[in-house]
Amino acid sequence: MKRILISINYKSLLIFITCLFLLLQLTACRSDPKTEESITSETGAEDNEITTITLAAFWLDRQTKEAIINFNRTNNNYHIQVKDYSEYDTDDDHTIGLKLLSTEIIAGNIPDILDITGLPVEQYIVMGLLEDLYPFIDNDPIINRDDFLDNVFNKAEIKYGLYYIRL
Repeated sequence: MKRILISINYKSLLIFITCLFLLLQLTACRSDPKTEESITSETGAEDNEITTITLAAFWLDRQTKEAIINFNRTNNNYHIQVKDYSEYDTDDDHTIGLKLLSTEIIAGNIPDILDITGLPVEQYIVMGLLEDLYPFIDNDPIINRDDFLDNVFNKAEIKYGLYYIRL
């Protein structure tokens, strides 16, 4: 199954959270033990379900980290779990994390949200790893292309498809 990948370019906390909710409208997170966890009370009864959303990046800036922390503190239904692949880099090799992230993506271990900054996006498109978002937007009863400024989509189009939304 192809996953929808979204790029985050760190301009605004509000835009990030808005697009995160759009992402949830556009794609369903897989339901398995790795992506969902329950919060139980002291009696063992489930108070509510929390769906974990995985965000992978090669490097996250402070603004994005703060946005994720704020989202996790204020959202009762979803929790963003970050995997920052730059943490695998060493003083001798600053490409280990990028290679590991690319290898996992090519192998099909794709996160729910992917910050594509610095990644070979066109290569991923050719390999069929990114899904065109236009059919999802066009068939969504809540959002449509007119909800966005033209330049948001025009700058992100590759080969007449929208494979990511740059914020």
